[in-house]
Amino acid sequence: MIGASVHGRDIVALHRPVESSRVRVVVIGGIHGNEPVSPPIVRSLVDVPMPADVEVWLLPEMNPDGIAAGTRANANGRDLNRNFGWGWLPYDGGPAPFSEPETTAAADLVLRAQPHVVVWVHQPLSYVSSIGSTPDALEEAWSRGSGIPVRRDVTQHGGGESWTNFTAGFPSMLIEANGWEATPQMVAAHRNGFAELIALFG
Repeated sequence: MIGASVHGRDIVALHRPVESSRVRVVVIGGIHGNEPVSPPIVRSLVDVPMPADVEVWLLPEMNPDGIAAGTRANANGRDLNRNFGWGWLPYDGGPAPFSEPETTAAADLVLRAQPHVVVWVHQPLSYVSSIGSTPDALEEAWSRGSGIPVRRDVTQHGGGESWTNFTAGFPSMLIEANGWEATPQMVAAHRNGFAELIALFG
């Protein structure tokens, strides 16, 4: 448990600890409660074989209240992917950057993990993008494994993926899954994308 939602629901991350980590990866889904594809994709990544020194944090449901209600926003009516500190704007970002407990929990996880890459999973626009200074090889690896096309240089004001790279300084990727149903084929495709990403680290 890395935090609690507005309504007190647990925000739970799955952790693959290692004795000595050479590579650390964080994957976050369920940012928008009306995007039902990302939580099963993130959960499925536990099945990807890992080198013994790769530490992984998986956060399938960053927005458990929104998921329970089927709403994009959290229980305060905030779009969590506009509530991060990079490029925050008051008209849709809430009363202040990181005003929401879910946003704070995700940011704290990233800062705690000090990852080599953070992956944010959304839907349904069907692309993968390396954010800012993140190497293109990362988006190309996920694209190769998943069959999802690359879209270069995506940024979003108040977005988690933009904050991760531009403010926190970690490589960051945005995955937009292709569609609204987490079919076994779709989930397997993104699992393959993640496996290709991990393979880049040796």
